[in-house]
Amino acid sequence: MAGRGTFVAQISAANMTIPIEGASVTITEANMQVPQLISFQETDMNGRTAPIGFDTPDISLSETPGNPKPFAVINVQVDMPLYHTVLIKNVQVFPDRESLQQVEMIPMAEHAGFEEQYRVITYDVTPQDL
Repeated sequence: MAGRGTFVAQISAANMTIPIEGASVTITEANMQVPQLISFQETDMNGRTAPIGFDTPDISLSETPGNPKPFAVINVQVDMPLYHTVLIKNVQVFPDRESLQQVEMIPMAEHAGFEEQYRVITYDVTPQDL
């Protein structure tokens, strides 16, 4: 039997002290050659997205070594004017849990050139060894 988990993104700046309202959060399937859109949301006044439900592998898979990974994997991209785009690859969503991904946005320099404006800050989450 498959499990069900939820995902929430929390977007902020200044060492996670200032929530960013209105940031665009795009969630795509991580295991696809061509990214498949799962969800597109904007953050609320607290810098959070609404919870998104995901089908996940059954939690019992984490109880026996050698089983496939017991979590779903997604990519999360955050865009906001005047900030660098952030892409986080391979975010893990666990069954029967709410997975929270905090994202620290970095403001662009005031007179940023073309390359600086379109720079994407990319993080790749290392899979848990469960």
